[in-house]
Amino acid sequence: MKQTRIAAMLMGCVIGLAGCQDVPDVEFVGTLWTLQSIEVPGEPDIKPEATRVYNIQFFGDNRIEGWIDCNFYGGAYTLTEGDSMLVDIHFITERGCGESDNSIAVQLLGEFRAVYSFGVIGNQLRLYFDNSVLKFRNVE
Repeated sequence: MKQTRIAAMLMGCVIGLAGCQDVPDVEFVGTLWTLQSIEVPGEPDIKPEATRVYNIQFFGDNRIEGWIDCNFYGGAYTLTEGDSMLVDIHFITERGCGESDNSIAVQLLGEFRAVYSFGVIGNQLRLYFDNSVLKFRNVE
């Protein structure tokens, strides 16, 4: 895990995600991470509306839980080599949240299933995909 933090910090310095400030990393496990934006190269960042909640929390027993707007979800995650991660969503409630089929909620759920890597830099979590990044922040 220490190697993951060092690699994430170096990657942040190189690509300018958080600068090279001496900010201690927040613990990955047990922290409630709230979505700040979805970044797709060549497009403006997609930011959630202030009235909607999108978060994720990782637990020591490899469980994940969180909220996608008014729906609760849960599943499992597996950390593999280095900073690689696999996410498996087992369930999500199906309340009508008043969003369309192409909403940020639908996109977020699809992205969770395609995670291949992660990084924690200070109080920020990044979940990486083939062509996008989910940016989370610890708001506690």
